[in-house]
Amino acid sequence: MKALKKIDKKLYEVVKRYNFNRRIIPEASSRKIEKCRFMNAVEKGEKYNPVFNYHKEKDDLKKMILALDKLKFTDDFIGGILREKAFEIRIKAEFASKDENTNDELTEYSEILFGKPDKTIISDAKNALNIEIKNVDPEKKISLDQLYYKIEQELGSYRIEGWKIETVGNVAYSVSILPIEKKIRINREVVYTEKSSKRMIVHEIGTHVLRAKNGMKQPYWLCQSGFPYYSFTEEGTALLNEYRHGLLDENRLRDHAGRIMAIHFALQGSFYDTFISLLEYGFTKEHAYTMTFRARCGLLNQSHPGAYTRDWIYFGGFKKLKDLVDSNQIEFNDLLKYGKTSYQHLNQYIEFVESC
Repeated sequence: MKALKKIDKKLYEVVKRYNFNRRIIPEASSRKIEKCRFMNAVEKGEKYNPVFNYHKEKDDLKKMILALDKLKFTDDFIGGILREKAFEIRIKAEFASKDENTNDELTEYSEILFGKPDKTIISDAKNALNIEIKNVDPEKKISLDQLYYKIEQELGSYRIEGWKIETVGNVAYSVSILPIEKKIRINREVVYTEKSSKRMIVHEIGTHVLRAKNGMKQPYWLCQSGFPYYSFTEEGTALLNEYRHGLLDENRLRDHAGRIMAIHFALQGSFYDTFISLLEYGFTKEHAYTMTFRARCGLLNQSHPGAYTRDWIYFGGFKKLKDLVDSNQIEFNDLLKYGKTSYQHLNQYIEFVESC
């Protein structure tokens, strides 16, 4: 048991130190320039595929890979989970250690980590997209100070202490949660409304931050840094939480269905092809660009097929977890209570903890 605890802590320290996503998101200046070029070309009726620049990994990841290969695992439940986590980290390190990765390599890498939408999920997404778009009245905007206050109130309601709220700009996300650093980063360039702030707080604070906080109460660091391939459960739980609070309306679900189709189209064509296909579903150019960008992150050649498949886990995770909760195979509150577990391991982990 002591040996496993040491491995558990070592894997946590690796996750804490390295940010493997730096190789996925293009540099800020590149994102801005290429978006302008793309949108200008579209306005002129011209076909253009962006050429993004990516960060180069400076850390020596080969030593870390060798260290991971030397770890010895037991064949019990926790030993198996830690072995899977070490393999997941190794996959990320191998990808990040290369100077360049082909479209096929990036696609394979993301499919190992996140999977990809199957025919059933693609069909479900198409059905969601066929629902008529509902026009909504303009929502009341709120200031960053008001958003700060709402977040602080929510943190207080869960007795979550020690977390910092930061505002950032020129980033590719609206809100980012850094559980190991206990930071909540808000994009100050995004316009927030009463409704979007409620949804964001349920999604980010009531799910991601709460799972991280509860993970700190568990006997294993894995519950803070995340079980292997936990992202599917993490984002599925967040959307399911929105649904349970009455905040996952048809327009919001349609947005996530669009992300499924963005991946589906990206695996078959170029950046431009994906963008045009999304326009046919009635998305605005701005919205279609955002979904296409998310599906094509990390790819060097935007003219050829390939996808970063992570975005399917929101819609797919929601569908899967809703079915499991509705059929009483798992308890929704357990998804929050035991930290950053994955649904595949949740019930067995609960039995293991309760037997100790």
